[in-house]
Amino acid sequence: MFKVNIRNLGQIFDSSLIFKPLTIIIGPNNSNKTYLAHTLYGLCEILENTYYDGTSLSKTAKSKKWNVVHSNNELSIEFNNAITKYLNDYLNKELNYFVKNLSNFFQDSTQTLFSTTEINVKFTDEQFLQYLKLLSVKKYKIFFNYKKNHIDVDFKFSIKDYKINFKIYKTKYSTIFLDNNLLRKRLFYRLIERLFELLSSQAFPTPFLLPSERNTLIVSYKLLSNRRNKYQRSSRRRYLRGIERTKLDLLRELGEFSYPIPVENFIEFLDDIESSNIDLVKRNENYGNVANLLESSLFENSFTTFDKTKLGGREIRLFIKNKKFSIDLYNASSSIKQLTPLILYLKYKAKENDLLIIDEPEMNLHPSSLAKLLEIITLLVNMKLNVFLTTHSPYLMSHLNNLVLGDLKNENVLKRQSRYLYLKNKHSFIDKEKVSVYEMVKKNKYFNLLDLTNESSGFSWGSLSQLSSDINSKSYQIELEK
Repeated sequence: MFKVNIRNLGQIFDSSLIFKPLTIIIGPNNSNKTYLAHTLYGLCEILENTYYDGTSLSKTAKSKKWNVVHSNNELSIEFNNAITKYLNDYLNKELNYFVKNLSNFFQDSTQTLFSTTEINVKFTDEQFLQYLKLLSVKKYKIFFNYKKNHIDVDFKFSIKDYKINFKIYKTKYSTIFLDNNLLRKRLFYRLIERLFELLSSQAFPTPFLLPSERNTLIVSYKLLSNRRNKYQRSSRRRYLRGIERTKLDLLRELGEFSYPIPVENFIEFLDDIESSNIDLVKRNENYGNVANLLESSLFENSFTTFDKTKLGGREIRLFIKNKKFSIDLYNASSSIKQLTPLILYLKYKAKENDLLIIDEPEMNLHPSSLAKLLEIITLLVNMKLNVFLTTHSPYLMSHLNNLVLGDLKNENVLKRQSRYLYLKNKHSFIDKEKVSVYEMVKKNKYFNLLDLTNESSGFSWGSLSQLSSDINSKSYQIELEK
């Protein structure tokens, strides 16, 4: 959970939103929902790998008077407002590199659409500590150079109130580190450096986008991607730290770079799946099982499969159970083509704390199928996968309000309530506190985000509700004209 402030992103003038495990954006066409989704992707991609320098941390700790202890009996740091401010400032400094290169990220040939865009993130002490508590259950490793030796140091940390204590696991060098004041200090700030890097990776999950173009890309990406183009794309990703305009123009003239970076990465994922660059072993067994549930619930008597190609790769196909043969994916229904990338992602890429971004999940789906998909999405959120959705669908919003009604504190009641869900799965009910919903609202020429949280119930539908009432009233008005 973190807060993002946005100014001048397309037509989004000045807005703030809080990203939660499930975040939903509704709004009319051309309200820049996709810009927001793609920007979230880029923001997480650059900040999850933030690098902190232990030497500069040492100087900062001294100048900012951080409460640190690095004696031979204790290695600890007190997490306070000064450290929260340092982390927020540092992350926004890194984010500024990304913002300056938004035109490259979005493939804006005019280089003007995002010239005045401003983005910053903000965390509270409590939010950082919440992430640290999640991280504190594991053992970690740092690397340290000592007398030309490359040493692995294992450590854990614990949190009591606002104090973080480090525990170093014994090695033949641990006594030397703890007894030597200079080495101990170097070790301590290397621990802080690693702690902050872990914190960034936890706060900003690894993103994956299912773009609105996925229906077309799932059957046409081979025309857009080959090994030479992948090499070009890797060069193109220098947007993270800037790229000369002349080089960008040259790459664009080669005809490859017509999509924003998140869409390029989606194409690359499909290419990796078929070219055998991704091992077809389920990355996370639980998410793989959800993918199987999705197939059995929405694909009826078929499922995705692979056939070997003559050149040693594999081809994504659809196996028809009652016919006992597979068909080309381009001959499958539009709903299956829309959902196949999600199934492949869940089976072979998704891991806990990742971020799945779905642009318009309702595409090509009957309302009952969309309701089932939403139940699968909330199930995934409860399994620690973060999800961001953009939508126009009143059906999705209506069913979301059903899914926050579950009595999560009473197992027996929850089980009875689940009988009324499409998938009958009690784990699809979700805590309202895990969800944030916003609407793109136009004022004058610009859009701003309106929080649709309803304190007394679930979430309002915003203009979707007004439009539904307006459409229903028109029959009466039309009849009156007879």
